Amino acid sequence: MSRLYEEVRIRLEEMSMITSRTLKKIPGPGSEIRFCPLASGTEEFEVVELVRLPRGWICYDYRQGACFEFEGAGSEACPSIEGTAHETTN
Repeated sequence: MSRLYEEVRIRLEEMSMITSRTLKKIPGPGSEIRFCPLASGTEEFEVVELVRLPRGWICYDYRQGACFEFEGAGSEACPSIEGTAHETTN
């Protein structure tokens, strides 16, 4: 189980770095790497939060293949998506 945890943690860091670079964002102090599925209310989107920034989130939508940032997002634990999205398709 310890090896599996380490592998998942490493992959999550890789996903976070790739998504952050795609959006030209550099997570710094106050940033947190996360894996938090977000409620979308629709089957068209399957979004996961990857990085929590001091003033927003860096996310990835698996169905759309898009990285995006929500600015001004609150610090609530895995809330539903609300905010202003900036989308980049991979």
